[in-house]
Amino acid sequence: MTQTVSKPISVIARCAFKANSYVLWGIQSGEKTYEVTCINHTVTGCREHNGEPCQGYKFSGHCRHTDLVQVLEWEHRDKAELRFNPWHGSNPSTEVERPIDERGTLNGDHRFSLLR
Repeated sequence: MTQTVSKPISVIARCAFKANSYVLWGIQSGEKTYEVTCINHTVTGCREHNGEPCQGYKFSGHCRHTDLVQVLEWEHRDKAELRFNPWHGSNPSTEVERPIDERGTLNGDHRFSLLR
């Protein structure tokens, strides 16, 4: 019976290019550094820093680096959906109604009133 020792995996960096929804993750595994690419929160590739393809990703379409990054991307997407978006309204769970005195006035010293 043989035992395999798993190398610890750590995230070095996440770099997002907003123009095309391209995300590049830096992953450290043992002595090697891997670059995992994502487009629209989906992993699209894994390669070593020197350009060689990751052996696990090359043969099976996924590896432990991409599995880790996919989970992290899903978490990042979920957090981004919970943030306030001014175009789609605010998140009701985080929105707090402030008293009218803190909100101030709409037009200098003049109070806003509806005309009927």
